[in-house]
Amino acid sequence: MGFKNNAYAKVWDVEKRDGYVNIRMSTSYKDKNTEEYKTDFSGFAKLLGGAKDKPVIVGDRIKIISCEVKNKYNKERRTTYTDYIIWDLEIQSEATPYNTNNSGSGGVDWDDPDLPF
Repeated sequence: MGFKNNAYAKVWDVEKRDGYVNIRMSTSYKDKNTEEYKTDFSGFAKLLGGAKDKPVIVGDRIKIISCEVKNKYNKERRTTYTDYIIWDLEIQSEATPYNTNNSGSGGVDWDDPDLPF
């Protein structure tokens, strides 16, 4: 389904920053030939506006209500930076955090053998 309005995504990491929330997320689609799910977007997105106030945690499935993509060019570094921004979202299913530590991993036990990646 990709990164777009009304797409569903899985949240893999959550990091609260000053003024926004940064999440690592992915979207996927079902391949009609193999019946397997394929990832079509995996990356970081900033939660701004109403989205930054939603209680998103690792493992949540979210519906992106409003989003945009912006890029900017840095002349000194000769690099273009792309920002994926989510302005509003709905939490579709609430996850149970793997643990309650606040080590910046959003509560994911990266050594868990049952993780799908």
